[in-house]
Amino acid sequence: MVWALYLVAIPLFLLALLVVPRLWVALVPGVVLMVNLGTMALLARTRTIAWRSMTVAYSVGVAWALLTAAATTVVAGLGGLSIEDDGAMVGLAAFVEEPAKLVPLAVVAVVAPGRMRRLAAVDWALLGFALGAGFTAAEDGVRRLQPPGLLESLLGESRFSYSLNPWGSGSYSMPLSDAVSVGHQVHTMIVAAGVGLAIALWRRRGGFRVAAVGLVALMLAWVIADHAGWNATVAWSSWTVEGVEGMPWWITLLWFLSLWGQTEALAAFILFVVCQLVDAHRRAWAGVYGWTLPGVPSFRYPRLERVPAWVRPVVVGAVAWAGYARSDLALVVSAYGDLRWGRVWAIIGGREMAEQVRGVRADAMAQAAVGGEPGARRRFALAAGLIGVGALLVCVLYGLWTAQAIGPSMSGEGDGLFFASLLDVLGQWWADMGPLAQILFTAWAVALLLAMGGSFAFALGAAGVLTWLLGHGRGLAAFLRDPRSAAENYFTTVTPGQFLWDIADFALTFVPGSALGLGTQRTARMAYEALATSRAARTPSHLDEMAELFAKHTDATTAWHADKARFTEITAQYGIEVKSFSGSNLQKTIEMLEAKGVDVNTLDELDELTISIRNGGNEMRQTAERVGERGGMHHLEAEGYYTPDAFHTPQGAKGPGPYHVDGFAMSRNGDELIIPEYKGGQSTYNPNKTYTLRQLDPSRSAPQGTPDYTMDRMLSDERVIQHLHDHPDLWQSIKEGRTSLRADVYQTPIHGETSLVHSESFSPSPDFIAKMEQKIAGFG
Repeated sequence: MVWALYLVAIPLFLLALLVVPRLWVALVPGVVLMVNLGTMALLARTRTIAWRSMTVAYSVGVAWALLTAAATTVVAGLGGLSIEDDGAMVGLAAFVEEPAKLVPLAVVAVVAPGRMRRLAAVDWALLGFALGAGFTAAEDGVRRLQPPGLLESLLGESRFSYSLNPWGSGSYSMPLSDAVSVGHQVHTMIVAAGVGLAIALWRRRGGFRVAAVGLVALMLAWVIADHAGWNATVAWSSWTVEGVEGMPWWITLLWFLSLWGQTEALAAFILFVVCQLVDAHRRAWAGVYGWTLPGVPSFRYPRLERVPAWVRPVVVGAVAWAGYARSDLALVVSAYGDLRWGRVWAIIGGREMAEQVRGVRADAMAQAAVGGEPGARRRFALAAGLIGVGALLVCVLYGLWTAQAIGPSMSGEGDGLFFASLLDVLGQWWADMGPLAQILFTAWAVALLLAMGGSFAFALGAAGVLTWLLGHGRGLAAFLRDPRSAAENYFTTVTPGQFLWDIADFALTFVPGSALGLGTQRTARMAYEALATSRAARTPSHLDEMAELFAKHTDATTAWHADKARFTEITAQYGIEVKSFSGSNLQKTIEMLEAKGVDVNTLDELDELTISIRNGGNEMRQTAERVGERGGMHHLEAEGYYTPDAFHTPQGAKGPGPYHVDGFAMSRNGDELIIPEYKGGQSTYNPNKTYTLRQLDPSRSAPQGTPDYTMDRMLSDERVIQHLHDHPDLWQSIKEGRTSLRADVYQTPIHGETSLVHSESFSPSPDFIAKMEQKIAGFG
């Protein structure tokens, strides 16, 4: 369906390029920045957010740019300024646009705090980049819609540089000047990366929290200063020398320290790297939550005893980043290269593996999100709301004061440096199109939104809002500049028919379809659902249980080896070598020592060691069986299978014993039955070792996990026989082939790492069916 929509959208797009004036010129920034966003996604080897979340943020950035422009115009009007004034262009643009670009992130943090507080630091940087890239695409795209003026004719339409370098796209420099303006994506990424790192610092407590607040404040002040400094330089290149009345001193200082904007791109790159090092360090400390699958390329950390304490986290982060990047990539590439079921399934498997790897990273990041739920989530939402609103208000009020202080004191015409001054351009461009081009553009927008995953109602609604804004752009700009005069002019000139049409136009665009009886589905949650990633998580309760079991297994193993060493030490004093620690051999050894006249105390100690060795061995085996069962059963539960109570080993009880199945797992709809073999601890699957088929054919043998072995153990296990006796419909479904059978072998060598090492589907043999029929008939 999606590809079919793209097949519709692409021809419409090509046709629109021919019909809609200057559309191809305006789309250059958006296309290149989307490629840049993909580059950032590939470089971010610690990200946990999905590509869809990044593209949604990019799209939100485009739409938000228009709203920010409108809001800036309103603020300028409230302060008695015109958007053409130098004060508004220099002061208000920087102080409103820079914090406003981060408002969508703050809104999502309030609405979905549980996910946002678990983001990786690089996720914040990526979302900031995406929002800023959308702003750049909108601003420069609108600027390109108007025919080139004198300045554009002299400098060329490509004066804003766009390339495959994400940090360089949208940059602009002037002849005979050292000043540089980077794209909005760099500005927003710097602040968002600062937020991500600040969250990591805040969790360290103490003085780190002061550093966290200072970091975000510094990043925001820096980008505001560079934005204002650049706009001032374009308006008056000598402002740093001759001074500007009303320009805050700290803006001049930061503009000078940043080398007139030349260091911003480098700083954004460094922050991007630091975010990934912090994330890799957090994943390394997350332990089992950061693991993927057995068999991936492993890595070891260097010895750090002689390394200064402040350097160690950097080394650990760098080694972990390189190691995890390699192992994650190897895992995904191997999935794409698995051609056992054909190329299509290999592609599907590769995509699913990539999602799983991202899920593991998200699990690791979640471990750093300290605090109990739901209290921590509510505190995060409250803090995000208060800080976001507070920072925005402070910036807007301070920016308005700065703009009023500067006033019209600077000279220079400019060319639309201020997005709020470009709303008229949108309206004029739309009006110049003509009906055919407008219809074509709207159809292309609907098809594109559908292809990108939006519902039909959402696509129509979004395209409708866009075209309404375009159609009313000039009037909207006039209203925002002077609401009273615009309203008086409208009501004194509008005809009754035009007034009714405008009401209908507004209602059909903005009133929800459900209110008009035009739709039945609600889309309120779509904004934050797009930022949520669905993943299979390792549950803390299961990992705690496994850790406890492995601790018991380790204690039993350590004690067992210590007892054996002590027994060997004593017997060696009397020239006896112990070759086997079986109970019978140990007893024979004690009898030999007794015959040699060894003292009673030594013999008593050996008797106690014999009992301890026997009990320790039993404890080792039982805990290993328990580990294997819980690990394998949890794996099956995660896949949607359930195990009947009869096949659960009670806490502290012995396992099912020899000649029994280890487990019995059913799919929820009853179409598949799995007979698993569980291996825990040091117990491993050996396909070369065979076992006698006591029920099927005692003259033959088969390895574990094979159909014959599995069917033989099913015939030997009274639990299986009773279950099939109590569920005759299941047995009938197995005989008729409606319920398939599968033999799996699961290994759990360490806690948190369970893997499927063998799997084989099979059909019940006639001999098995006949013998199971007899067992069921004779049961009870």
